[in-house]
Amino acid sequence: MPYAHHSAGTVSRLAGTLLCSAALAIPETQAQSANLTKKAAIANASTCAPKSYPAESAKKQEQGTTKLRFHVAEDSSLIKSEIEESSGFPRLDEAALEALSKCIFRAARDENGNALAAAFTVSYAWRLK
Repeated sequence: MPYAHHSAGTVSRLAGTLLCSAALAIPETQAQSANLTKKAAIANASTCAPKSYPAESAKKQEQGTTKLRFHVAEDSSLIKSEIEESSGFPRLDEAALEALSKCIFRAARDENGNALAAAFTVSYAWRLK
């Protein structure tokens, strides 16, 4: 399946307690050979931020980064999401999956503007301050 390439910004939530970084990146050569327009799969990154740091994880000082792979359909719906790299803490990984499920997505587009199904990755960096 061809992939697009896009880099998104950072969303800070909870007065700096939680940093959620979204970075969508697939090798540029795949995007070029597929003639894909570089369009983000996440239409609004602020919709993907977790509502809160998991309370039990904060209590236990759990921190880490959860890397998720997600697939967006041509109709901009989320087909599936999966953990590509665990933070090492199931609560943080589940919170990342839950946050991703709340995102507003936009399908990738080819050079003619036609919607395409595609897969992307996003990382949630869980940090306590």
